[in-house]
Order: sequence, then structure tokens, then C-alpha cells
Amino acid sequence: MIKTPEEVALMAEAGRLLASVFTHLDQLDLCGMSTLQVDGIVDNFIVHNLKARPASKGQYASPTRSTPPSTAWCATGYRVPATYCRTVTW
Repeated sequence: MIKTPEEVALMAEAGRLLASVFTHLDQLDLCGMSTLQVDGIVDNFIVHNLKARPASKGQYASPTRSTPPSTAWCATGYRVPATYCRTVTW
């Protein structure tokens, strides 16, 4: 499918916003935080700082899930391990 110049511009803006989320996360110490806490940070940054809407929030929500819909696609109930924080960059 060929994209129009307007669609390409929208895609570029979405990519710029996503890059700013990763830049924001790079500045934080996430070690020991729960994935639900990280999700809250991402959601808050998107809504309040970027004045945008988290496009994926609730995408995989279902009536049978006991967890709230997430923004960052994190598995909830886990902590960010220290080895991950030291070796992985966003």
C-alpha cells in the first residue's frame, strides 16, 4: 500500500513521540520498579507531557483479565531486574 504524504507525516510524528518516551525512560532508574509502575510512568508521560493518547492502551484487554489495561505492554506483577537495567538500553 502506498502512503500519502500526509500519512507519512503522521507516521513520522508517531515515531517522534515514541522516541521521546524511550528518551524519558532512559533518564529514569527503573530498577526494582514493578512493571505496573513503569506502565504508569509511560502512560502519565504520554498523556500529560506529550498531550497524546496511548494508542495501545487496552488493546489486549478482555473481560476475563483481572489486570487493568496497560499502555506499555508490560506483563504486570513483575519487577524490573537489576541486570536488565544495567545491560539493556531502550
